[in-house]
Amino acid sequence: RGYLARQKLCRAMELVSVQSYKKAEELYISLVLQEHGEGFHWVEPVHGLATLYYMRGKYEDAKVLLEMVLDVKPWHFDALSSMILVC
Repeated sequence: RGYLARQKLCRAMELVSVQSYKKAEELYISLVLQEHGEGFHWVEPVHGLATLYYMRGKYEDAKVLLEMVLDVKPWHFDALSSMILVC
């Protein structure tokens, strides 16, 4: 985490907003892999990737990621509401 990771996360969200999905997916995945090496605690990149997968109709992939988020933070409201959409 930190400033650079947050900047990457913001950039991924910007890419989604302009429908540059492949680049956004690459950024989200790099953040997830980077964070996962330190222990999985920062769920926002995982949630962002799940949202992107939902938007692209990859509901099963989104569901798996949302379950990961909720395992770490069961109170994550956005993940809870997204889970309703993918189930």
